[in-house]
Amino acid sequence: QLGSGAHFGEMSFVDGEPRSASATAVERTDVLEIGFDALNAHFSQQPGVAVKFFRSMSHFLAGRLRLTTMDLSFAREKNIRHF
Repeated sequence: QLGSGAHFGEMSFVDGEPRSASATAVERTDVLEIGFDALNAHFSQQPGVAVKFFRSMSHFLAGRLRLTTMDLSFAREKNIRHF
């Protein structure tokens, strides 16, 4: 579940691959979509903004990857102890 201020779709923005997930609102929701072409054009005009954006995104994705790695390590350890 995503909460207020959450975002998704960043992986496909970075690598150009199809989205790996979708979202369904379960209550009244305001959504802001920022299209790739519009954002890319803004970055071309404001390279400093692009640097801050990609730095922030890389920190977010690294944090998400770190959590996934910990989850997988925990699951592997739990599986090994099961047998």
